[in-house]
Amino acid sequence: MSYSIMPSQPELEKLSIRAAIAYAAKCARRMQPMYDLPPDTPNRDDLVTAVNQAITVAEQYSTGEIRLPASQSTVRFDYKYEVEKFAQQTAEAAQKAAGVASGTARDAANLAAITVKAIVDIVYVSVKEDPNAAWMYDEAIKDHSWDIAQDIIAEETKHTRAAREAEAEARRRTLAIEAIREVIRIASNHIEKDLLVSDYQFVMEHLQS
Repeated sequence: MSYSIMPSQPELEKLSIRAAIAYAAKCARRMQPMYDLPPDTPNRDDLVTAVNQAITVAEQYSTGEIRLPASQSTVRFDYKYEVEKFAQQTAEAAQKAAGVASGTARDAANLAAITVKAIVDIVYVSVKEDPNAAWMYDEAIKDHSWDIAQDIIAEETKHTRAAREAEAEARRRTLAIEAIREVIRIASNHIEKDLLVSDYQFVMEHLQS
């Protein structure tokens, strides 16, 4: 790929979910210094921190596991739910930071918010049990067909679970690519294209999985 050409849709689709988030996070990190608010802005430090935290959360997600703050990690009855809740709060804080800014500063905060919101949407996608299998199982139990009931669950799980998991993964990838496309659209107005392309190549070489 030439350094003068932005990543195309087919090239973006080569990224794994985490690599796509990593790329978005790199774009957001490049724009972070542009989130410059007047010194007299109310809660200025909190707003700047919110943008930084959003990018940090995205970076953590792209390379492993989001580290929840101590206030939330003490009640880890459902890590997926806690991550989703924390990421949502982080995205909302970054969006609030964007709301009090304008121009380039607003775009910088929006990149952080978009990236973390994508993580929320990705985590939200789950694979639910097949209701048809459950119904068939219940009917077999009513008829006292214990062996048949077990066979139904085994067959339905074998043939449909994999398909549902594949559909969910495809949906997650779509969400990640949609987010990075929006991030690139905004970032390309402020960041040199060769930097955006080199970041893409870095992600492909070092963070793709």
